[in-house]
Amino acid sequence: MSEPAPAGYVDPRAHVRAEVLAAAGAGATVVDALVGSVTVSGHCVEVGTDVGPISADRVLLATGAFSGHGDTPLAGLDVEYALHTQLYVALEGDEADRLAGMPSIIAKHADPTGDLYLTPPVPDAVRPGHHVLKIGMPQDDHVRVSVADLSAWYRTDGDPATAARLDRILRGLLPELRVADSWTGSCVTTYTPTGHPAIDWVGPGVEVGAGRIACCVGGNGYAAKCAPALGGLAAGMLLGDPWPTEVDRDLFRARFLS
Repeated sequence: MSEPAPAGYVDPRAHVRAEVLAAAGAGATVVDALVGSVTVSGHCVEVGTDVGPISADRVLLATGAFSGHGDTPLAGLDVEYALHTQLYVALEGDEADRLAGMPSIIAKHADPTGDLYLTPPVPDAVRPGHHVLKIGMPQDDHVRVSVADLSAWYRTDGDPATAARLDRILRGLLPELRVADSWTGSCVTTYTPTGHPAIDWVGPGVEVGAGRIACCVGGNGYAAKCAPALGGLAAGMLLGDPWPTEVDRDLFRARFLS
């Protein structure tokens, strides 16, 4: 299936930077800190960070792969992970011009470890004037991993055997590709039982409709491209808006391991 323009690719880091700037411009206070705990205390929520405690009326936990980190109501959330290796390829000379018009590619296989994605050439933020391709795939799919192991994985450059496989696939897809440099990285995708994010109230008070802590966790591989819609659902819930009738509420319920 081919989807024409305006379909394309999303730079998640640039998206986050833009959202942070927009929030700050709208009056939000941005605190860059590591959160170790989120607990209800009386009529407020106490957020423990490495720069000191913060009190809030309500809190939305959007933790990515790290829902199991620290003391929060997300402990035990039913999520699985895919550990990805990414291969970055810097192109020689005018290769980016030769590949102009190349679409983003997502390939799905019966065996999920054969799934892959490939972006078109994008400007290299580190080396102006150069372009980079990125191709990635999982070597472990739908596995349960501890927070410590996730942290350790993110500190690696991925799996060398998977990187070599990615290189072979890339050169098969793009014959005669002229490469100036290449390197690898690691990434993680978070999956929920429903295939939809857990956008729900969690923690004390939920049973009586008086929750103060909510979550938006589990992108299932679609988080970046769906971020505005998913963020809108989470923000609306946090602010007390009715859940949209056209969206199946049960698909977005948080589910916990028994």
